[in-house]
Amino acid sequence: MVALFTALTVIGTMIKIPLPTGAFVHLGNAVLLLSVLLLGYVKGSLAGGLGFAIFDILNGYAAEAPYFIVESFIVGAVAYGLFLVYRKNPTRIW
Repeated sequence: MVALFTALTVIGTMIKIPLPTGAFVHLGNAVLLLSVLLLGYVKGSLAGGLGFAIFDILNGYAAEAPYFIVESFIVGAVAYGLFLVYRKNPTRIW
Protein backbone atom coordinates (compact mmCIF):
# COMPACT_ATOMS: atom_id res chain seq x y z
CA MET A 1 0.00 0.00 0.00
CA VAL A 2 2.91 2.35 0.70
CA ALA A 3 4.27 1.72 -2.80
CA LEU A 4 0.84 2.30 -4.32
CA PHE A 5 0.39 5.64 -2.56
CA THR A 6 3.97 6.59 -3.42
CA ALA A 7 3.20 6.07 -7.10
CA LEU A 8 -0.09 7.95 -6.77
CA THR A 9 1.74 10.85 -5.12
CA VAL A 10 4.24 11.01 -7.99
CA ILE A 11 1.42 10.99 -10.54
CA GLY A 12 -0.61 13.53 -8.54
CA THR A 13 2.38 15.85 -8.34
CA MET A 14 2.79 15.68 -12.11
CA ILE A 15 -0.77 16.97 -12.59
CA LYS A 16 -0.25 20.73 -12.39
CA ILE A 17 -3.03 23.31 -12.32
CA PRO A 18 -1.61 26.72 -13.32
CA LEU A 19 -2.55 29.85 -11.39
CA PRO A 20 -2.71 33.38 -12.83
CA THR A 21 0.36 34.37 -10.78
CA GLY A 22 2.56 31.91 -12.67
CA ALA A 23 2.68 29.39 -9.84
CA PHE A 24 0.83 26.09 -9.93
CA VAL A 25 -1.14 23.79 -7.66
CA HIS A 26 -0.69 20.03 -7.83
CA LEU A 27 -2.72 17.10 -6.52
CA GLY A 28 0.19 15.45 -4.67
CA ASN A 29 -0.76 17.00 -1.34
CA ALA A 30 -4.29 15.64 -1.63
CA VAL A 31 -2.88 12.15 -2.18
CA LEU A 32 -0.59 12.67 0.83
CA LEU A 33 -3.55 13.54 3.05
CA LEU A 34 -5.54 10.60 1.75
CA SER A 35 -2.67 8.21 2.40
CA VAL A 36 -2.22 9.52 5.95
CA LEU A 37 -5.89 9.01 6.70
CA LEU A 38 -6.02 5.54 5.15
CA LEU A 39 -2.61 4.11 6.12
CA GLY A 40 -1.87 5.95 9.34
CA TYR A 41 0.64 8.65 10.16
CA VAL A 42 3.96 6.88 9.63
CA LYS A 43 3.15 4.83 6.54
CA GLY A 44 1.09 7.57 4.92
CA SER A 45 3.71 10.26 5.50
CA LEU A 46 6.43 7.93 4.27
CA ALA A 47 4.45 7.23 1.09
CA GLY A 48 3.89 10.93 0.45
CA GLY A 49 7.49 11.86 1.24
CA LEU A 50 8.90 9.20 -1.04
CA GLY A 51 6.51 10.26 -3.80
CA PHE A 52 7.61 13.88 -3.53
CA ALA A 53 11.28 12.84 -3.41
CA ILE A 54 10.96 10.65 -6.49
CA PHE A 55 9.22 13.47 -8.36
CA ASP A 56 11.98 15.91 -7.40
CA ILE A 57 14.75 13.50 -8.40
CA LEU A 58 13.11 12.78 -11.77
CA ASN A 59 12.72 16.49 -12.53
CA GLY A 60 16.21 17.63 -11.55
CA TYR A 61 15.50 18.98 -8.07
CA ALA A 62 17.36 16.30 -6.09
CA ALA A 63 18.70 18.84 -3.57
CA GLU A 64 15.14 19.62 -2.46
CA ALA A 65 14.07 15.98 -1.97
CA PRO A 66 14.97 15.77 1.76
CA TYR A 67 13.03 18.98 2.41
CA PHE A 68 9.85 17.49 0.97
CA ILE A 69 10.25 14.27 2.95
CA VAL A 70 10.37 16.32 6.17
CA GLU A 71 7.49 18.48 4.95
CA SER A 72 5.32 15.43 4.29
CA PHE A 73 5.85 14.23 7.86
CA ILE A 74 4.88 17.67 9.22
CA VAL A 75 1.78 17.91 7.04
CA GLY A 76 0.91 14.31 7.90
CA ALA A 77 1.23 15.01 11.63
CA VAL A 78 -1.09 18.00 11.42
CA ALA A 79 -3.66 16.13 9.34
CA TYR A 80 -3.55 13.04 11.54
CA GLY A 81 -3.76 15.14 14.71
CA LEU A 82 -6.82 16.98 13.41
CA PHE A 83 -8.36 13.66 12.43
CA LEU A 84 -7.86 12.30 15.94
CA VAL A 85 -9.33 15.43 17.53
CA TYR A 86 -12.34 15.34 15.23
CA ARG A 87 -12.84 11.61 15.77
CA LYS A 88 -13.05 12.08 19.54
CA ASN A 89 -15.61 14.87 19.32
CA PRO A 90 -17.29 14.87 15.90
CA THR A 91 -19.81 17.65 16.68
CA ARG A 92 -17.12 20.16 17.66
CA ILE A 93 -15.72 22.22 14.81
CA TRP A 94 -13.05 24.10 16.81
